[in-house]
Amino acid sequence: MKKTQWLKIIAFMLIFCFGFGVIQKIVSNADYRNYQWVRGFYAEEDDSLDAVYLGSSNCYAFWNPLAAWEKYGIAVWPYASSAQPIIATEHLMKEVRKTQPDAVFVVNTNNIGEAAFSAPAVHNLLDYMPFSFNKLSLTHRLASAGDFTKAQIKGFYIPMIRYHSRWNSLVAEDFSHPLNGYKGAAHYSTYLGDVLDITDKYITIADCKNTKDVPFDEPTEAAVNSLINYCLNENVEVVFVTVPRANEKTELVKIDKLNRMLAEAGLDVLDLTEKLDETGIDPADDYYNETHTNIHGSIKFTQYVSEYLIEKYGFENKRSDPAYTSWNEGLENYKSTYMNKYVLDYELDPDVRDYTLPTPENLTAEAKNKSVVLSWDACEGADGYVIYKKDSENSNLYLLSSTKDTTFTDSEVAAGSGNVYGYTVAPYRLADGKAFYGDAVYQPVYAQP
Repeated sequence: MKKTQWLKIIAFMLIFCFGFGVIQKIVSNADYRNYQWVRGFYAEEDDSLDAVYLGSSNCYAFWNPLAAWEKYGIAVWPYASSAQPIIATEHLMKEVRKTQPDAVFVVNTNNIGEAAFSAPAVHNLLDYMPFSFNKLSLTHRLASAGDFTKAQIKGFYIPMIRYHSRWNSLVAEDFSHPLNGYKGAAHYSTYLGDVLDITDKYITIADCKNTKDVPFDEPTEAAVNSLINYCLNENVEVVFVTVPRANEKTELVKIDKLNRMLAEAGLDVLDLTEKLDETGIDPADDYYNETHTNIHGSIKFTQYVSEYLIEKYGFENKRSDPAYTSWNEGLENYKSTYMNKYVLDYELDPDVRDYTLPTPENLTAEAKNKSVVLSWDACEGADGYVIYKKDSENSNLYLLSSTKDTTFTDSEVAAGSGNVYGYTVAPYRLADGKAFYGDAVYQPVYAQP
């Protein structure tokens, strides 16, 4: 065959692969959130990340990268996807090290205790990874480890097979794939605004020590042993983190087994299930469902883990480095759009927090005589209270006033059906002329004068 014919064949194959990739990207853009976390990683500059957080939804619900950037100036990307199985971890480490060879890894261990992963969980990860032989190897491992049909497996390799029916429902947004610039920081509504008390369902690994071991299935056992060997042989800097959340005992027993295997191999394991006092995470206020923190618990977790990483690895504050302009811009946009609406100003500063102060209970707001009267129960140890206000359900929180009483009257309101005001209260204590704040009532109470 002549050289020109070979060139034509190669050119055709390149054009075909490019066109196939574009079409596949259009039809498979079915989950915008996972796209941000997975695909967004590849937009980061080479050798720019301090660390990469691998794992399932416990990564992006617990770790807020822009809260870490705000306080500490460290760049830690959550390369996460919903229900990401732990057997993917070794391949993802290899993937990350292509462009971030010096990044420390933070790896979520909770997902080993969850139920067998599903086909959607595989797509949450694979659909947004660029083609590579490492991706093919990961696809093979995932396909072999799960209970999948032949059609599902074909869909892992060629997502068009799964998404072919989307041709009739494509919209303009499917043809553009913008990254939001929030560096993987979560902003879905439940994370921002919901609160669920999980106190009655919260148990720790220590509560399960007398429970009979629950074995791993063969693919998981093989993957964990392979991961341990990879970390040791490649001298990978890694911290394996167990996040505090509600778990079934069988889940915690599996996590405990994994943590013991990792620790016995000499790898760093950070079990936070028994460190609520140290992290400040409150099961009554800091979760939006049984297994995921809301933004308030997320900030506490992020601050604790940030300080752990900085102390262990000596990360430096890069807020003033012009190479990280996109991180500063992402923080500014995220704060103005989300943080300012849901986060009290002192929450981002762990140095002024006092987690021993309880959350005010029984906060009420009652409209009286063109004003709103607030009342709440006294908090033991509090010297006073700060009151935050929202001028509508969608407006930003702002500091309204402070008081040493357990009542407050807001006269800066306007009567009328279109005026709805929200309030939240937080306790503080004074020491050496400085205020230290406890947790607020994170779901504001509303009143219409």
